[in-house]
Amino acid sequence: MDYTLIKIRLEQINRESGGLGPFYILLFAAGIIYLEYALYLLYSDFNKSFWAMGLLCAVLLSIHLSRGDSRFVWHHLAQPQRKLFSEYLFFSLPFILAALPTWQFWEFFACILFCFCLAHWKVYRSQKRIYWKNLGKIIPAKDFEWLSGVRKHWLALSILFILIYSFCWVRALPIIGLWFVTLIFINFYTEGESLTVIRLFYKGNPAAFLWKKLKRSTVIFTMLYLPPLLLNLYFHPDIWFAYPVFFAMEWVVLAYSIFAKYSIYRPNQVLKGNTVIQSLALIGAIFPFLAPLPIFLCFWYYAKAKKHLALLR
Repeated sequence: MDYTLIKIRLEQINRESGGLGPFYILLFAAGIIYLEYALYLLYSDFNKSFWAMGLLCAVLLSIHLSRGDSRFVWHHLAQPQRKLFSEYLFFSLPFILAALPTWQFWEFFACILFCFCLAHWKVYRSQKRIYWKNLGKIIPAKDFEWLSGVRKHWLALSILFILIYSFCWVRALPIIGLWFVTLIFINFYTEGESLTVIRLFYKGNPAAFLWKKLKRSTVIFTMLYLPPLLLNLYFHPDIWFAYPVFFAMEWVVLAYSIFAKYSIYRPNQVLKGNTVIQSLALIGAIFPFLAPLPIFLCFWYYAKAKKHLALLR
């Protein structure tokens, strides 16, 4: 196993969690133990284990397709496939090791194979062509994250929403589809606007700026998520409780994405946030036993974002 990229990710985690005290470190350790126990119960169920495996593969695929260091890894590092495989496998282990003592132990080896195939798939993020140049007439320029994100990911978003609405009568399918949409949305908040742009809206009050940004994003988020969820609720009222919980947790992930962006904001730069923490927030939003994790991350990064933005005064 090659530890080059793993050391970089661990350094990012160490830097971003530098303010954590002993209490939170112990709490995190207890959370890991709880995670392994909960995953063991999940993998012990044949049907649920497929969902767990599928979601893990979806997160890995999203990371691979959206990582901003692809060109650097492939062009400047020796044996890039080995480094990528080691990184994906290392950070997948906490979520797949629990399958080994169950009858679904084969999923552990399937995950290794998936990581291997993913590491050998050379993908670059295209930044040359701009699609939907007139989209600015629909999405205001001040919501530039959404404007830029939709232009970059319009094809994947179109396919997902077509599938969601075409099969809105299928039980819980919109929940699954919208979770994949969230995988795309969190990548909207990876580019830092110029200081000129941010000072148009930032009036020296970090909290007001963040909440205004979240409020505007919540409006778009609600317009996109609420209709398919209500349609599915109409067909399946017996699981009504799942829809508000899912909506709330996806909103928490949206808030986390905004706060995480401004906790490391740099003008005119692609913000290389910690994909490991980002993935934990996403997984925590879909599994009830991990729900406290994205909520904690949201509050944690909100405090960091306020502190970082205060330096722009």
